[in-house]
Amino acid sequence: MNLKFLYIGALAAMNYFLPATTSEKIAFGTTTASLTPVFFGTKDYLMVPGPIEFMQKKYNLSYSAHPTAQYFQQEYIVKGELPEKYNEMVMVQLMLGDVKIQDAVAAKVKELQIRKENDPIVNFKVTNLPKSGEIVLEFTLSAGEGAARIAEWNVYRYHTYSQATTKQHGISLFGFSKRFYGKKADQLIKDAANGLGTVKTEFLKLQSPNVKPTH
Repeated sequence: MNLKFLYIGALAAMNYFLPATTSEKIAFGTTTASLTPVFFGTKDYLMVPGPIEFMQKKYNLSYSAHPTAQYFQQEYIVKGELPEKYNEMVMVQLMLGDVKIQDAVAAKVKELQIRKENDPIVNFKVTNLPKSGEIVLEFTLSAGEGAARIAEWNVYRYHTYSQATTKQHGISLFGFSKRFYGKKADQLIKDAANGLGTVKTEFLKLQSPNVKPTH
């Protein structure tokens, strides 16, 4: 199972750094293992039409992708923002197949450790939540220089997915991403640390979507 599809939304999502256009996202996300079907746009593939309400804001479905039979990705932003230059984003993802949460998180952590050698903003924390069975990954990273600088904070909630009716299983991911832009982006993300801690606490209280994949 290709674990790179577990990295969604964000600078490191699907192994790309700065999401630009929908077609570019798909180009970086496809693999030689399965180039079809490739669907993208704003179709609700997971039966999570939105809006997703979080901290008195409504996040609407703005982008969706279904580049392989096993992988589904959807992104939600507030009205007036753009998927390629958002301030805050909610993400929902599903990967079907024989893949374990622990392996997905370990692969992401390894990627961050490698990235940290050249990205001073990179930091991460893994938390196991035995009561819910979730593993939570909180991390920061950055890209670009000067006016094009972006610093990003993310919290990913990994869940085991199983559907008795269809006998499908895999991993679902519910994430939140916050971006800071410009020459002062690095300082802005540091200054926002306390507030981001509150956001994380509230996001962990939010009910994860009950995803139901469709084609």
